[in-house]
Amino acid sequence: MKTIAELKRRLVPGARLMNLTDGAPADIHGNAGDVRLASNLVAGEVRTVSIVQARGVTLRRPGGGTSFLEYPRSSEVEFLDEDTFRVTWERDNTMTYRLVEEEA
Repeated sequence: MKTIAELKRRLVPGARLMNLTDGAPADIHGNAGDVRLASNLVAGEVRTVSIVQARGVTLRRPGGGTSFLEYPRSSEVEFLDEDTFRVTWERDNTMTYRLVEEEA
């Protein structure tokens, strides 16, 4: 991947994202700049895209429940390879994700 448009095309229902950053905030949620952090994600955890929305995707957690990943701005994302991207939101909160293949 090299663009946010490519990332959005790959984040379809059923796509799987593995977190590669241990001890980082799981997702950043917010309205009008109000940023709330959830620190419940560990390296290696895989979440599945369940709903695609205009501003981001809803991710189904392995143990149940959901979280929301907002699409990053171009200034917030770095594409590391065809399947891996790093997002840095405000306050230096960084997450690295890899799109992984479907389970066999």
